[in-house]
Amino acid sequence: MASLRDTGGLAEERLSALHAHTGTVSSQIERYYGHQGTAWFNQTCLRSAGLSGAETTESFSSLGSVGAANIPVNLWYAARSGQLKRGNLVTTYGVGMGLSWSGSVMKWAF
Repeated sequence: MASLRDTGGLAEERLSALHAHTGTVSSQIERYYGHQGTAWFNQTCLRSAGLSGAETTESFSSLGSVGAANIPVNLWYAARSGQLKRGNLVTTYGVGMGLSWSGSVMKWAF
């Protein structure tokens, strides 16, 4: 099981690489959605990756981890509640067993 320190360090490294690849910087990101396999995952990643200005939607307290649906569920909650708005610059980030990861940067179009 990954520790907070390991999780934060990996998020910082991987999200920095993602933003460099896409020509964005963390201060531009308005919304963040992560895998949230645990209650502390999203906040740890936000802090460690320098995304303190980005907002997120959390569903772990009501749903727990819903596996591969974590990010789409949170995007849906945010869009439905009006938190996620057309034109927002969004970063997503997820890990699988600590050995694989995925991320994206997108401009919300809906």
